[in-house]
Amino acid sequence: MQRLKYLFKKAFTWNYKDAYKQAKIIHKKRHKNTIWIFLDMIFCGIKYGAGYSDYVEFEFDLLNNCERKTYLTSELNNRIVRKYNNKAYFHLFQNKIEFNNLFKNFLGRNFLDLSSNSFEEFKDFCLKNKKICIKPYNGSCGEGIEFIEINKNINFKNLYKRLKKEKKYVIEEYIKQHKSLNKLYPDSVNTLRIISFLDSNNNVDIIRVVIKFGTTGKIDNHVAGGMYTFLDENGIILYPACDDFGNSYTKHPVTKTNLIGFKVPYYKEAIELIKKAAKIVPQIRYVGWDVAITNNGPIIIEGNEYCGLFQNKASTNPSKKGDLPLFRKYIDF
Repeated sequence: MQRLKYLFKKAFTWNYKDAYKQAKIIHKKRHKNTIWIFLDMIFCGIKYGAGYSDYVEFEFDLLNNCERKTYLTSELNNRIVRKYNNKAYFHLFQNKIEFNNLFKNFLGRNFLDLSSNSFEEFKDFCLKNKKICIKPYNGSCGEGIEFIEINKNINFKNLYKRLKKEKKYVIEEYIKQHKSLNKLYPDSVNTLRIISFLDSNNNVDIIRVVIKFGTTGKIDNHVAGGMYTFLDENGIILYPACDDFGNSYTKHPVTKTNLIGFKVPYYKEAIELIKKAAKIVPQIRYVGWDVAITNNGPIIIEGNEYCGLFQNKASTNPSKKGDLPLFRKYIDF
């Protein structure tokens, strides 16, 4: 019944116009019939619960039906969230002020809550930092984030009023990432997405670890122009990185740094950090954590109670297999 309700809802909310637009892009890229691709998208939505964004990102048109069955799709990911994450506790992750207060021992940086702190406290915080990061209290995917260099020309009163008006209440000390990650791309904080699951015995399993990095701006998220790829158990990049436009890279397109074989510093420490953090809110058992690596070790940026999908797409994956078997090794859904 739950699946029928899901399919019924999708039938009325699916963006058919955008899906057809994506089908035309695939046609131009691989010279496949647009109508066939569009109908195949609908088939994969019904059969595997794959949204058309899943279809495009993981290149379902290059997979046969047996290979498609191995991919974790949006519907299956939603099923995990519904089963293991209590909606009543979502606010602890969605509200960045609440999150920072709850996980302050894992953040490794100072922060300010502009919804309750005075102008004098705001100005004093700014003057103690050469650069600050400003966030909406409930933003996602890097939306609305600002980075401000502190200098004598800033009108702190006007800045304070604007941020209060825009509800950009979260003011944080700017994160200086590890020097080796600066070599990958220096203009964004390049983070790890560590996907964890808290089992019924209170043990934390690490299912997948992704590294994200920017390419054109200050944000590493792939929907904001960044890229991602995967790490092995030693923190080494395994595969080419992919962006949100279906491109893959073995070298960073800006810095030309080799990606394959790149080793992330403090990787083991990052895993241990998340194994501790994942027990703080046991009502949210399935989490995607964003972790930065500084010269002094790993720190948590945020936790996502709804973890997005990160899987190898068909053209960069020799096995042509997705992560569904891996997730089912740890999670019953």
